[in-house]
Amino acid sequence: MIDTRIYIKSLNATEAGESNTNDSYVLIPKMFDASAFFGLTTGNKMFFNVLDPEERVTYNLRYEVTSKTKEQRIYMLGAFCRKKNLHAGDTICIEHLTIDDQSSFIIRYRRMTNIVLLQKLKGDYLIERNDIGNSIFQHTLQLSYVGKIINITLSYKYHGKKRNDSPDEFDFYEAKVEKEQNLSEIIKDQYVILDFNQMSIIPFEKTTEYRITQE
Repeated sequence: MIDTRIYIKSLNATEAGESNTNDSYVLIPKMFDASAFFGLTTGNKMFFNVLDPEERVTYNLRYEVTSKTKEQRIYMLGAFCRKKNLHAGDTICIEHLTIDDQSSFIIRYRRMTNIVLLQKLKGDYLIERNDIGNSIFQHTLQLSYVGKIINITLSYKYHGKKRNDSPDEFDFYEAKVEKEQNLSEIIKDQYVILDFNQMSIIPFEKTTEYRITQE
């Protein structure tokens, strides 16, 4: 029997190693049973090797469930992200392949181009990635979302911290749409990707798992 389980996750700036933090990791939402996916049976952490089939290079990663908050995390992805030149908004894919009880892991990626990644904080937005430049601030952006055209205007609002204990400050922006609504009133997700290849707003892959079983 062949059992293929695929885990897909878009990266934010911290997960891509682009934030000023001591350690970066990929956070897996609690609704996703990652222990079963990775095969953790005892304890709260395990090391596993993943193969990059593109270059036939193996990376050693760590899956861990934190003792206090029970967060599920994947550590030690920094080398892979740097090698592939991955940034916030790009996507990683970890595949758990089981053939007749023999398990192996494969890692792949999808690099995005010409996107703007917005992170929603208290109704305003921090720009985590901007491939377009200052032109996004100089006119109304006309993008499609679920089959409708939305006119978005991004304007500077203030300079401040993400949290009171954050070491760095960032520029925050207001995203206005028609009828004097904020973008956050239409799209509830924490992250929003503006794709200027397709001129559309596309989903940020928070966590997606696929499973295929063949006899």
